[in-house]
Formats: sequence, C-alpha cells, structure tokens
Amino acid sequence: MILLSVGWSIKAQEPKPTPNPSQASGGGAVAAEPAFRMIRSVSGTKLIEGGVRFGVEDPRTVFYAPADKEIIIYFTWEGLPGPHHFEGLWKNPSGKVVMTSEFDYKPPQSRFGGYFKMFPGETPVTGVWTLDARIDGETAGSHTFQITIAPRPDDI
Repeated sequence: MILLSVGWSIKAQEPKPTPNPSQASGGGAVAAEPAFRMIRSVSGTKLIEGGVRFGVEDPRTVFYAPADKEIIIYFTWEGLPGPHHFEGLWKNPSGKVVMTSEFDYKPPQSRFGGYFKMFPGETPVTGVWTLDARIDGETAGSHTFQITIAPRPDDI
C-alpha cells in the first residue's frame, strides 16, 4: 500500500508535455475594461485654438486634393488624467498603415482631447482612409474619411 501511494505521487507530479507550437490554445479570463473611452471624433482642415479649448472650424469627412493641404482629426476622450503617449495610425484605402503621428500630453482632468494632422500632398492615394488612435498602446477609437482628387465645392 505504501508503494502504491509513492507510485501515485510520482505520476501526479510528472510535467505535462509541451504543446507543439503549431497547435492552437486558449483559455478564459476576466474581462478588462478599456482605460479610455472615445467621446467623439471630427475631421476638417482648420483647427480652432481658443486658450485651452480646441475644435475643428470646418467639420467634414470628404477632402479634395490638391486644394486641401492638411487634414486634421480631433478626438475627445474620457480617461485617467496624467501623462500619456498618443499615436495616430494612418491607414490608406487598402488598410495598410502608411504614416504614424505621435505626441505626449498630460491632461489635467478626465475629459481631454487631442488631434492628429496629415499633409496629403498634391496627388494622394484616393479613397476611404482610417485613422486609428491609441493611448499608451491601447486602442482609443478610429475615424474614417475620404480623399478625392477633384475641385473643392464652393459651399464647403
């Protein structure tokens, strides 16, 4: 009976075989809430700077090359105040990241904003683009817009 107990103890402590790297694996976990929540995003070509408040003067999602020299996308978020690193990943119409914008900012309160600028040039890639925003490496929203090569309408 003692031998049986010893044999059982040895078998129970054998290491499990390491899974083959080509095999898939998974497991459950407690869901983590995002640290930042996007309130809104707006795009245009003119940034309004009024003291500590920012905004976009000409909100729109269609931009005309070569008339529109820059595209500004302004986000408003809710999250923890304090120092953060912001990234904007500019994706062309095929979904490839072609540019990255970065800045560091220390918002003093839980609601804050930030903006990213793109200079499309004379002959940009046309179609629907996306800007994916990240704060401290965490996804913090996205904004889509269109670039077309055409004269800008007068009513914009």
